[in-house]
Amino acid sequence: MGIIYLLVTFFLFALISVCIKILLKDNSIDIYTLAFFRFSIAALVLLAVQYFRTKKLKVSFRSKWTLLGGLGLGLDFLFFNLGLKYTTATAASLLANATHMIAMGVFGWIWLKENAGIYRVIGFAATLAGMVFVCLGGQDAQSAGSLFSSQYFLGNIIIILGGFTWTLYGVAQKMTCNDGATIERTIPVFIIGTAVTGLSAIPKFGGLKPLGLYELAALLVLCVFCTGLSYAALAKALKTVDIVVAGVMGSLTPVFTVAIAHFSLKETLTLSVILGMIGVLAGTVLMVFQEKSDPVV
Repeated sequence: MGIIYLLVTFFLFALISVCIKILLKDNSIDIYTLAFFRFSIAALVLLAVQYFRTKKLKVSFRSKWTLLGGLGLGLDFLFFNLGLKYTTATAASLLANATHMIAMGVFGWIWLKENAGIYRVIGFAATLAGMVFVCLGGQDAQSAGSLFSSQYFLGNIIIILGGFTWTLYGVAQKMTCNDGATIERTIPVFIIGTAVTGLSAIPKFGGLKPLGLYELAALLVLCVFCTGLSYAALAKALKTVDIVVAGVMGSLTPVFTVAIAHFSLKETLTLSVILGMIGVLAGTVLMVFQEKSDPVV
């Protein structure tokens, strides 16, 4: 069941890059306000879901992991939004998820002592190779060298930095996966994230522009489904799935993003992106195969 929750999560994650690209086009909204809206609206959605299910509201900030998760996720939203101004939705999705896999894999194997296994090690390496192809191959650049002098390289690096800060959230969720109901652990993280991003967004509120129907729809999908409900599903999945597996299965997100970005943003595929996708898909298959091969304890 945890795998199903992950599939739902990563499909919704695939829409994030596209929605943000739509909103950042023509400077419809600034990156700081967008991050704040994602957190605040998602927090309200999760509170509503909690009240609908339990007829009460319960928020606890007792765990240090809650603070760490909210801080990490808040910084990730800011980095991701900024990076998308300088790279494509496809590259951003590939690099962000590959970074999650690398950081969460290292954490799971070294700190949590999760089983590695030959298939997980090979899958880890395949996904890392895919990440390198995307980062150094670029999107429209004619060669790896030209990428370093283009806007794509800057955007790619920013996305990678955001991916590492996101890992703080993933680690926090894994460390508290047995502490109460899923939604009760997720809500405080988003409240903290609202505070973190709100500090940077407040000065921008006076310059907000009215959004058209297309942009408003993208904002609602981004905040309600891609942020609030998807992270609740991820927290649910981490109760039963190893953090390494969750990190590598995130590689499926770019696959969904490629198709969505191609049709909605007219982004084209290059050889480097295709090779990168093959790498992350191969890594995902090997990691899932290892999960099925592991003995039940």
